[in-house]
Amino acid sequence: MPKLIEISIPTHKPGKVPAYETIGPKLDELLKRHFIGKKVVIRCIGSQDHPDMHLDTLTDVVMTTGTDKYDSSRTGFGYGAFVGKGTNIDFYGEDITIASDTAIMSRTLHEMYYSAIGDRGYAVHVDLVLIYNYRKLDMVMNLYDHHETSDGFVFKDPDHKQAALLGVIKITG
Repeated sequence: MPKLIEISIPTHKPGKVPAYETIGPKLDELLKRHFIGKKVVIRCIGSQDHPDMHLDTLTDVVMTTGTDKYDSSRTGFGYGAFVGKGTNIDFYGEDITIASDTAIMSRTLHEMYYSAIGDRGYAVHVDLVLIYNYRKLDMVMNLYDHHETSDGFVFKDPDHKQAALLGVIKITG
């Protein structure tokens, strides 16, 4: 069973620009405390992309199934173009080996908030950080023109996605 790590950050609320320089290091510390030395893939999601589901319910779905892709009829942002080319992607994430000097979450929170405005027309407020075992995933190679590696991943064992999930950090405001 994956670890559920909960952190309350009262100032981290939807509709507000995240204080990523303050919140990011707190999340980095949780990553180091629980996953130091592990090669992982980090996927950040915002519950606002799942408007019919409360954060607690979404967390339960992720913990049980190993993914936030609970509705096969729903296509996530950025997936349609690749599906049209015959390329399957289970999710987008970032691979990293968690080390004592890991500092990834400030940048990730910033990118998720601002880059989503261009993709979706609204900012993504990250409230779940999914941590996957890199060895249980395959990176989708040559996804982008002129770039061999990518941020797209598929499960090696699609029938056992939960086995790839090491943990979830749930951020409440």
